[in-house]
Amino acid sequence: MMALSSILGSPRTPWYGWMFLGLAVVIMFPDEALENVRLGLTWRNLIWLEVIFIGISLVAMIVLKRYYPNLRWFYPLIPLGFVAVIRGIIWLINRSYDDL
Repeated sequence: MMALSSILGSPRTPWYGWMFLGLAVVIMFPDEALENVRLGLTWRNLIWLEVIFIGISLVAMIVLKRYYPNLRWFYPLIPLGFVAVIRGIIWLINRSYDDL
């Protein structure tokens, strides 16, 4: 819980915490992100885009670990899990509206 608060909203949140949160949003909501820039891509394109953004997250973590030794390996997973829970809640809400 302390790691979540340190990445997602503490006054001393490092800049890379917000970067990982942005990458998590693009990874979990690729279709909505592409609609905002008016790109219509197929699912094959979306899968490749997901692979690219996950690769960017991994490379960023490897590079940042060199300069910030107190950065833990699970910090990028915290915003990703947080956004995944939000995506799941949105899916459940939309599913319940479809049943009505």
